[in-house]
Amino acid sequence: MTNQKNTKNTESLASTFVSIKQSFDDFCTTIDTIKSDQHKESDNHGTVTHNGKTFTLTQDAYITSNGSRDYYRAHAVDANQNEYYILWDIIDADCDDESNACDWSNPSDIISID
Repeated sequence: MTNQKNTKNTESLASTFVSIKQSFDDFCTTIDTIKSDQHKESDNHGTVTHNGKTFTLTQDAYITSNGSRDYYRAHAVDANQNEYYILWDIIDADCDDESNACDWSNPSDIISID
């Protein structure tokens, strides 16, 4: 009788353990999903399509210069994770809002980073 009781207790404990482990695994999956979604949102700097190819920006565009002219530049990757610099000519240097500084949907140059 004692062996039967011990067997039932062991089975009950094993079942409880499996249930707790599954709940913990589900919790960890949920946390990973939340972290992944937050990472995607924080990395969402937009996309640019040029000559039929889509580039995903990995940073916000910033103003820089090559010595003779100012322009905006941002790092980007394509679908194969090849790296590029996307360049935009400044069309309104005196604007108050950077969203009007360039024609953001038409980059002036795309440079492959080797």
